[in-house]
Amino acid sequence: MKLDAVPEGLVETVASLLGVVPSPVIRLLWSTVLPRMVVPAMRLGVFEAIAQDKHDPEDIARACDCHPEGMAMLLAGLNGFGFLKRRGGRYFLARDTARWIVASSPSSVRAAMEFSPVLDEMMAGMEDAIRTGQRKNMHETPHSPQFWKGYLEGLGAVARITGREIAARLRVGSPKRILDVGGGHGCYSVAFCTRFPDATAEVLDLPPAAEAGRAIVSRLGFSDRVGFREGDLRTTPWGDGHDVILLFNVMHNLPEALAQEAVHRAYSALAPGGSLVILDGDHAGKSGDLNAAEGFGELFFYAISSSKTWPEPTLRAWLKAAHFKEARKLRLFTFPNMLLLHARKGA
Repeated sequence: MKLDAVPEGLVETVASLLGVVPSPVIRLLWSTVLPRMVVPAMRLGVFEAIAQDKHDPEDIARACDCHPEGMAMLLAGLNGFGFLKRRGGRYFLARDTARWIVASSPSSVRAAMEFSPVLDEMMAGMEDAIRTGQRKNMHETPHSPQFWKGYLEGLGAVARITGREIAARLRVGSPKRILDVGGGHGCYSVAFCTRFPDATAEVLDLPPAAEAGRAIVSRLGFSDRVGFREGDLRTTPWGDGHDVILLFNVMHNLPEALAQEAVHRAYSALAPGGSLVILDGDHAGKSGDLNAAEGFGELFFYAISSSKTWPEPTLRAWLKAAHFKEARKLRLFTFPNMLLLHARKGA
């Protein structure tokens, strides 16, 4: 996937092909505006008001306790970017908005959309990191409970969707014990425990992440089967005899030596025939152009974790060095540009 300015109509298409459209400016300006438009709309209750049959701008403004002119401008912006449909001056939810953003939708990922300000906070030191090479690891930096809540609620909103697909499609037998390393929000553990009724899971993560995760798991009704072990995955023992170990969106937060060590620790902590499952950004490791996800993974994790998205060939080499069997690759429908590798320990 790539973020781009997509031409509409013949004239714009020709202009784009001729190279006279300043696409970098459009990408920058629009990507800057989007979160500052959509997040306030969510917080003001715009989408919920429309879902409750408020379609005239004045009615939406009253429902959200907003100035009519300001609301009219916000609605126009949301319509221009495709979040709303406009018919005869009245506004309606676009299909994707109704499905993914409205809080009452079973598929809502609103928390992930509200994650945008948290990303801003995480990226605040990027320019200094690039200039000086001095970086802070966000997982080692003190944050407020509100930060951890927003961070994990945002990640968990997406994990609840991708987790269902992963648990349904993986062939891991009938696991009883699952270790979710760095799985803070616990939503992947919930997905596996839903898929495998006899399984219990333990999430190993930092104390503030575990605190936020317990609240999420409790809300989902799985506190009796998904527990938390507070610690640091780099130093806290992982135990042994696990049937499945999840390293989901963890490897990109570890520098090379520690990432490779995590693979070896997983091998030691698994029962014979057990499965290690790695979920991370899909990075082909080629020398040509990167896609948006690969470029994002290089820059973002350099700035916040002093690491990067590790290319698939690198991950496979680490698995082989740790004596795992050949890893199988699974591409996800619910989250393109993610890599899922499933490797087994010998029986």
